[in-house]
Amino acid sequence: MQITATIQNQGQTAATGDVSFYYDVQDAGNLIATNTGVSVVGSGGANTVANWDTTGLGEGTHPIIVVISNVTPAESNTTNNEATKDFVIDNTPPIISNVTSSVGGDTDNSYVVGSTVRIHVFEQNNETGLTGTVTITTDGGAPVVTDAPLLAGSYYYDWNTVGRSAGEVFFIETTLRDVAGNEDSDGLPMTL
Repeated sequence: MQITATIQNQGQTAATGDVSFYYDVQDAGNLIATNTGVSVVGSGGANTVANWDTTGLGEGTHPIIVVISNVTPAESNTTNNEATKDFVIDNTPPIISNVTSSVGGDTDNSYVVGSTVRIHVFEQNNETGLTGTVTITTDGGAPVVTDAPLLAGSYYYDWNTVGRSAGEVFFIETTLRDVAGNEDSDGLPMTL
């Protein structure tokens, strides 16, 4: 994950300093990175970036602490040289527990041409804030519907099969994504 800190110089003179990024607590074991010699013009601002590998870090909220030190010229007020912002680490994807298709009460995955087929995706943990897509391809892999959005809440897509041919076989692939970009995919075959 890339973290950007915007450093503001409240003085009139250009200044240079070191910017350190920590997670959870400010100590050497939790140091993400230190950018040395970050320059900021008088009454101006500058961005500095740190890359944070969150692999293996426990999920949940983690404060990021940004500290400015070794400032030249020397400062008379260093009370504003630290800022904290909470980040949520989410490495767990949503889990699709089931994908079904139906036309009214018919759920056998074989439908009459011209029907509107409801494709319904069920998420195992009732996770909120998910988005999803559905892709429908022919048995030969030709796209029929590509990355159509699933409607939120109950996660479904209504596919109008007008213009298709009887006996056609399709594969329906669905994907759910959480706000962190983690995703899960599942699908099912269907025949008209």
